[in-house]
Amino acid sequence: MATNFRLIEKFSVTRGSTTLQLTDIFSDAFDIYRIVLSDFRVDTATDYFYTRLINSSGTVISTSTYDTTSSLFLANANFQQLRAVDYTRIVPSTTLIDDDSFTSYNAIFNFYQPFDSSAYTFFTSEVTQWMNGVGRGARTSGVEQTQQSITGIELAVGTLSHVYEEGNATVYGIK
Repeated sequence: MATNFRLIEKFSVTRGSTTLQLTDIFSDAFDIYRIVLSDFRVDTATDYFYTRLINSSGTVISTSTYDTTSSLFLANANFQQLRAVDYTRIVPSTTLIDDDSFTSYNAIFNFYQPFDSSAYTFFTSEVTQWMNGVGRGARTSGVEQTQQSITGIELAVGTLSHVYEEGNATVYGIK
């Protein structure tokens, strides 16, 4: 039976590293790509978690070309609306991830026509996690403002000098 939802590749972080690059995952074979992140955590305490796109030249796009809007849901407070214009990364993937496996970071990212060099790359995400005993969630949508062929993403920590302890990423293509 034919399906329009296909597994492309699975990745795992290297314990002790600060980046996980999912390279050569986008092509013209699919219109939408879904990346499921599970069990991401760092070695001790907490650290910021960043997501950036990688273009077809293999360059991580760290210029101020990301625009996003988000709703952040906290179990112990009212929800917040966030807006980021001309950022150097996808926000609020700029969230803290913890060192406890119970409080690991989990997310679903969707990327729309990233390989098309004549279109902007749009994305959405849904994030869940527990942090310091508080349930958190976020929904985000955004765009990378340059027209270029995108072939992958980079997931990074290390701003607060921590490294990955574990984390898994599974990439799917949707026609």
